[in-house]
Amino acid sequence: SIDNSFGSSGTVAIVEGGIRMKQGSKTFATNARPMGYILFVSTKTGEDAVVVENNASSTSVLYALNGELKLGNARVTAMMGQKITLDQKAEINYDLGLELTSFSSGPSGGYAVTEWKEI
Repeated sequence: SIDNSFGSSGTVAIVEGGIRMKQGSKTFATNARPMGYILFVSTKTGEDAVVVENNASSTSVLYALNGELKLGNARVTAMMGQKITLDQKAEINYDLGLELTSFSSGPSGGYAVTEWKEI
């Protein structure tokens, strides 16, 4: 989980390769309003860039620009990628406050969503 001292700011975890959230694993945002999220970024291209296994729960943002995201019988807040595969009982519980989220990485770095478009 992300420490509540982040408030409404999130943080970024960039992984050189794939991300796998194992069965039963959980990630949490802060309890601020709007929430502060962890943005997980995978640099892996192609299949299995991000895999969320059955019964995993993630209150975070998952991103794979050039890869596939697979969501089993699990719950996440948001997913973005080149291809998304959802299992029958997969859930994406989009938080309306997500569009207002800013991400920081270290004392001098930062990210902000400047444009949002749902397709």
